[in-house]
Amino acid sequence: MNFRNIFQRDKREIVAVCHRDDTIYMVGLRSYRDGRIAIIWVDSLPEVGEGLHDRFLGRLMIQQHKHSEVIFCVDDDRVITTEREMPGLSLKEVEEAIRLEMEYSGENCKWAYRYQDDMVTLKKISLDEYKILVDDYRGDVFIAGVMAMDYYEEFAGSGSEELFDMAWGGISQEQITEVVRGLIFTACDYIRKRGFCFECFPNSFFNWDWLRAGILFFVVNICASLIIGCGAFWEGQELNEKIHGYKQQMALLENVNDMKKETEGMTEVISRKAQILNSLRSKGMGLSGYAIMIYLSQTSGEGVILSEAKVDNDKQLILKGRADNMGMVVKYISKVGKNLSIEKTQQGEDGDVEFICKGQL
Repeated sequence: MNFRNIFQRDKREIVAVCHRDDTIYMVGLRSYRDGRIAIIWVDSLPEVGEGLHDRFLGRLMIQQHKHSEVIFCVDDDRVITTEREMPGLSLKEVEEAIRLEMEYSGENCKWAYRYQDDMVTLKKISLDEYKILVDDYRGDVFIAGVMAMDYYEEFAGSGSEELFDMAWGGISQEQITEVVRGLIFTACDYIRKRGFCFECFPNSFFNWDWLRAGILFFVVNICASLIIGCGAFWEGQELNEKIHGYKQQMALLENVNDMKKETEGMTEVISRKAQILNSLRSKGMGLSGYAIMIYLSQTSGEGVILSEAKVDNDKQLILKGRADNMGMVVKYISKVGKNLSIEKTQQGEDGDVEFICKGQL
């Protein structure tokens, strides 16, 4: 199966319309993807009384073709036809030449041409006539094209191969009048992109099944969105894992900082005790000085920090330090013993209590 065929329409519904001799002639055709053309119905609407516009729309609704491709075919009695010879030109050059000519002529009209065998056939219709035949129906039906009726001599005869190649769908030969034959042939010109075309949509607009193409586009967008969303989700997960790892590292660093502060505090305490030991050694206290140092280090005092300890020649023990409050000082000296008494206290810079205690060894 050709993948492209999935998104192409199998058939197109076309209605060719011509207003001639106070009658609207209509032919319904069906164009298949393989090139076949079938005539589905033939109808006519006499211009009797008022309301021809509404009656025409009603007839299309009866035939269930109001939303089909409607092409208006302009009969020869409403157009001006001229011919001229323009040999050796391309289609693009011929079209540009005619366009410039129409611009400089200032004619208020619509025009269409055909270039064949170095001969240009130009057909023009006034805008007022065009409005009556075509523009008054815009918005009510889908005008897919406006063509000039094209009559070939061989077409009017019974030997037209193109005409008799069609599927007739129960249409009798009596219904195929000259106008109907002209409508059929002009509709074939429209389908095969030839003839005199005043305006028309490109065939690709009708050949593609836009609903299927839209569904495919929607599905592709959904799949693409899912792929992008899944990718973004996994990237977000990886980013969250990285952030979690960074948070763990930050917590570890905070623990290290806490340990560092705790170590610094212990270092300060050990340094003070070392100062006391050096002070005792400098006083020549010998073994008794070390014994006092050990004794003081084993006597814990919560909220009390010693800054100096010394023993004079009279074996008087002098302790200096600071505490959070006076109650902690009293509690500490009661633990130490040695008949310690508070000699002096004063308020420290940080709001604590600085003290001096003396006792006899």
